[in-house]
Amino acid sequence: MHLSPTQLLLLLILAPALTVPAAYRRGCRVRELTSVQIVAILTTIGFWPAFYLYTEVRSIGWGAIAYGLACTSLISLSMIWNVDRDDGGHDDESGRDPSPPIDPLFIDWPEFERSFWEHVDRRQPQRSRS
Repeated sequence: MHLSPTQLLLLLILAPALTVPAAYRRGCRVRELTSVQIVAILTTIGFWPAFYLYTEVRSIGWGAIAYGLACTSLISLSMIWNVDRDDGGHDDESGRDPSPPIDPLFIDWPEFERSFWEHVDRRQPQRSRS
């Protein structure tokens, strides 16, 4: 698929114009903050050498790398800007969650089978005795 220069320009402008506000709206949870900060730092630091090499070499590859790093940096910085400080239900002052975490992979198989077969029995057509 070949993009025209206009389509490519629109793609390059619209991608960060849509993802940066969306990342700000989503925000960052406290437990994700360290990871997002590391990404923001690394991409911001990595942008400058890539941008320098792009300006010196004028290679489209270095330009694409600099653009990607700049977009990722802006997205992570906008997430950091909107940190959700109230995202864990921490009731005590220690910051620990008083309730144990729920394992999303845990399935109560006996309860599942019982409710499944009840549902199957309800869905079977009733036979009329003639």
